[in-house]
Amino acid sequence: LNLAHKEYFKGNYQKAIELFREELIKNPKNSAARFYLAKSYTELSQYDKAIREYNVLLTDKRMNKDAHKELGLLYYEIGESGRSIKNLLEYLKLETDEIEKQKVKNLIQEIQT
Repeated sequence: LNLAHKEYFKGNYQKAIELFREELIKNPKNSAARFYLAKSYTELSQYDKAIREYNVLLTDKRMNKDAHKELGLLYYEIGESGRSIKNLLEYLKLETDEIEKQKVKNLIQEIQT
């Protein structure tokens, strides 16, 4: 998993995808691997695959909040403002950090205008 993270942070997203997928074969419940797999797909504009992985994370209470935020950002990026706002609002229900909440509230306002 460490090597996969290194590849991700170096920008070698295709290699990171291979390594995260290998990790998930060994441990399908590894939510960190799934999260960065989804982020890697997003970086390569493979949005359908990223959305699929984030949706799996929505069932994991530890990753639910982050998955909603990332889905909101992804949907915003691809122009699906309704889905973006829906996920960002779910994120706001779960986030406790007021600074992060304000950033997302500002983004929602931007999307709505």
